[in-house]
Amino acid sequence: IDALFAGETMADFVAALEADSSDLAARTLKAIRHNSPLSMASTLAMLRPAPASLAEALKQEYRWTWRSMERSDFIEGVRALLIDKDRNPRWRHDAPDAVPDADVAAMLESLGENELTFP
Repeated sequence: IDALFAGETMADFVAALEADSSDLAARTLKAIRHNSPLSMASTLAMLRPAPASLAEALKQEYRWTWRSMERSDFIEGVRALLIDKDRNPRWRHDAPDAVPDADVAAMLESLGENELTFP
């Protein structure tokens, strides 16, 4: 697991998984390719580097969730799984390693006056 996920980007992960012939690598690559590329890239951005505190981690999650209905693939995932039940989502990005950094940054940027605060 450490070797497969030692990279810094989704492209690194995909390359390592494609180069590995193990069953774990094949199953993991299949799961990654099935999930929303924007969600996968955003999750990686929220984990690396690790947030400085629980409060910062919760703020990042809140920012992403705030924007998820409008800017992410959430609605498409619901359509594919629950509405049409075709299990064939058409994500906004073609692959996990094809998501521009700007799209991830837009999901995680400050919410200004709507930013999550803790008393």
